[in-house]
Amino acid sequence: MARNNAWAGFPGLLRGQWGGRPVFLWLMGTSDGLAVVSGHAWLDNLMIEEGTVIEAALQEVYRFWSPVLSRHFYTISKAEKELLLAQYPQVWTYEGVVYHAFGDDSDPDTKPVHRFWSSALSGHFYTLSEAEKDKLINEYSQVWSYEGVAFYAYPAGKQPEWAKPVYRFWSPSKSAHFYTMSEAERQAVLTTYAHIWVDEGIAWYADE
Repeated sequence: MARNNAWAGFPGLLRGQWGGRPVFLWLMGTSDGLAVVSGHAWLDNLMIEEGTVIEAALQEVYRFWSPVLSRHFYTISKAEKELLLAQYPQVWTYEGVVYHAFGDDSDPDTKPVHRFWSSALSGHFYTLSEAEKDKLINEYSQVWSYEGVAFYAYPAGKQPEWAKPVYRFWSPSKSAHFYTMSEAERQAVLTTYAHIWVDEGIAWYADE
């Protein structure tokens, strides 16, 4: 929403409860980010001559587990979540919200997390890497079908202080990837299931 006049108000910019999370304001130009942690905020005598207000709402990322396929599935789509719950409960078990990500690129520091589906492997693959995405499309299209952008997250080096890493694991025996933000899950995989899962490092950063 562009504003070309001074002394303008921006009602409705913060919707609902803050939930204890910081609110970041970027004034651009030579200004640094200002974090508003709690309470009410006023910017007195602030003149906005030209600019754009961006609302970037974090959304829930849902995780499912399939004992039939021995695969996890991740989606930001409430419609997909409800579809699996209603029509495929015998295949997919809902495991809850695992973290929060963006549904669009409102935050210019985020990058798209791409989603692929493999009928041969009966599983999905997610990557923030454009090089990985292009390689699968150009060299492995017989195995992986590109399904588009799953959500938006932060690459390493662009993550804000509050963002946390999402770790990626690969299992040669299962021919599957596993993603988790949980430090407890990560440690369990590294210690108890190291013979099954290979640590591939940080996939991206998101909000818990």
